Amino acid sequence: ETNSLAGSHHYQRFNPALGFNYDLGKGQGIFGSYSESMRAPTSIELSCADPNSPCSLPTGFNGDPDLKAVVAKTIEFGGRGKVGKSTYWSASVYDSRLSNDIQFIATSNTYGYFANVGKTERRGFEVGASTTIDKLSLSANFGYVDAIYKSAFTTASGQNVVSGNKIPGIPAKTLKLGASYAFSPSFSVGGNVILVSKQFAHGNESNADPNGVVAGYGLVNLNVHYKPMKNLEISAYINNVFNKRYSTYGLSGTTSIYTLATQQFTTPAPPRAVWIGLTYSFGGKASSPDKD
Repeated sequence: ETNSLAGSHHYQRFNPALGFNYDLGKGQGIFGSYSESMRAPTSIELSCADPNSPCSLPTGFNGDPDLKAVVAKTIEFGGRGKVGKSTYWSASVYDSRLSNDIQFIATSNTYGYFANVGKTERRGFEVGASTTIDKLSLSANFGYVDAIYKSAFTTASGQNVVSGNKIPGIPAKTLKLGASYAFSPSFSVGGNVILVSKQFAHGNESNADPNGVVAGYGLVNLNVHYKPMKNLEISAYINNVFNKRYSTYGLSGTTSIYTLATQQFTTPAPPRAVWIGLTYSFGGKASSPDKD
């Protein structure tokens, strides 16, 4: 290596936080908070931060240019409560604004470097509810996030990113539905459905490439729990029941080593998987700390 192996970095910041909870009565309440936080650049990011010396896998620690710490300022407001005897709800909205955000800037199919790209913002909301009807339990959670760049910059490939462009790798919508049924105190069957919307692929920071998108996907997972005796539980889990082929990461504008055509690289996600587990609880009833 021709670059210096010596690096000295120092980061410090006072991070205030303020929050409140207010009980409205009858099982309902509201809450809110404002907080600031700082993330120092990692060793991996600091060792691969030179635009003139991009790296493929930053395992060699060199004295690359310094990176600024990422500072996040977040405000959140929401509520939660109970309806009837067994129905619970929650909802919240948030806005998180980051300065000096760090992104990986790809220079080719396999090389790139980390850099501060200025301001970014993530704003959205989350809602959820759960209920129990006799032996049936149901739950639903939905999240929406609008993740955008707030500062303009130019990528290594010459893309002009402007304020309002979506940040790659962050799906805007996520929906989770769950259900379980207790056939008896010792036997239950459940499952959940996960739906995730599309996302922009990395390398398409300007959002200009219509093909630089990773498709959304839906998954179905099942689980079974059986207790043949008091201290023993047998569990079985099936993830991705229908063996759905999907991806959670994409890199746009890569060149095929076979056809030399420009295409999108995507990582394969886990296929169908089955787990069986045994849990045994030793000992009897826990003793009370108030008794000898």
